Amino acid sequence: IRNEKWNVLKDTIINSFLDWGECVLNDKIYCIGGYDGIARGYNLVYDPVTNSWQSKTNMPTARREPLLGIANNKIYAIGDNSNVKNNEEYDPATNIWTIKSDAPAYIAGIYSSLISYSNKIYIFGGFSGGAHHAFVYVYDPSNNLWTTYPLPSARKNIKTILFNNLIYLIGGSDGSGDVKTVETFNPINNVTTSIASLNNIKGNKADAFVLNNNLYVMGNSSDMEVYNLGNNTWSLITGWGNSMDLPGYNASNFTVQNNQVFQITSHLPYIYDFGTTHAVNLTNLDVSSFSTFGSSFIINGKYYLTGTKYGGADGIKVFEFKVPTVYYFHCAN
Repeated sequence: IRNEKWNVLKDTIINSFLDWGECVLNDKIYCIGGYDGIARGYNLVYDPVTNSWQSKTNMPTARREPLLGIANNKIYAIGDNSNVKNNEEYDPATNIWTIKSDAPAYIAGIYSSLISYSNKIYIFGGFSGGAHHAFVYVYDPSNNLWTTYPLPSARKNIKTILFNNLIYLIGGSDGSGDVKTVETFNPINNVTTSIASLNNIKGNKADAFVLNNNLYVMGNSSDMEVYNLGNNTWSLITGWGNSMDLPGYNASNFTVQNNQVFQITSHLPYIYDFGTTHAVNLTNLDVSSFSTFGSSFIINGKYYLTGTKYGGADGIKVFEFKVPTVYYFHCAN
């Protein structure tokens, strides 16, 4: 990768907070909620075109780490990190919040996983009241109703990803520890099916991405695994962590565009080259003062990354990455 360039963009207009929820809607980044000693209802919007932040109407219920879903060009803030059922709808067109039906269970954003699909919101697993959840909670904004469906196993911190019109539920942990479990949920008939378990990767550190119609998982080991759809098996791609000096145990935030696979770990951004089993650490981004990165997004062909310093000092920072020289990857099972 040559000529890579990071642009450090404008900081948030509110400083010293962390633990917000994030999503992208209509090419803008929404950072909602937060924490600075107490929960906050912040509603901050970043526009990459103008490199500017706006403070919009606060969320009615102050919350830390709410889950954010999108349906019909509206944002739904559900739960937080302290087990609440609140579900509130934000309409960017009118800048108005509306209180909607509570979730059927306490939703802790740090334990549950959310997928927005076909104008419905799906929440998988979770943990509250000392118990792991064995349910899928489906919210339909068109009638403001929730429906609950069973899962084969109760667990939290499931990695969810959409692949071939199915939602894959990968890893997580249950009452006995980390698991290698994988299931698929069909949003058409709301049926969950158990499929082959992972070989080595397990637990709440697992993360996944889709590239060239293949599903890849990386997580708490130096290995990567790819799912063989035809025979329901997982194949190991070994040695990634060692050969590339990648902290695979802390994999998170994969973003894919034009055969480029970006990964954000606790502190460092990487780009993967599957053809040469090589990764480039994008060290020209100064991350020395950051305790964590938030999420990563592709907007209009550019890669955006959010982050904050330890304790949320200086609020949310946004980084933009450009790769003038395209680096093509070849993926082989």
